[in-house]
Amino acid sequence: MAREFIGGKHIKFVAKGKMPESVAQTWQEIWVKDAELNRKYTADFEVYGSKSQQGDNSAVDIFIAVK
Repeated sequence: MAREFIGGKHIKFVAKGKMPESVAQTWQEIWVKDAELNRKYTADFEVYGSKSQQGDNSAVDIFIAVK
C-alpha cells in the first residue's frame, strides 16, 4: 500500500536484526531522544523493503519527521 505525505525534513533510523524486536528497540531509542530530535509528530513512517525478511539480518528503515 502506498501513501503520500506533505514534504518535510525527516531523520532516518535503521532497525537491524531480528524482527519485530529490532523495530521495537529502535523506537525505544527514538523515544529516549525525543527532546533532542525536535520532532514534528506529523508523518513518521517505516519502510519494510526486501531486507525486512532476512531473519536475524533484517533491516527496516524508520523515518521521523523533524522541525
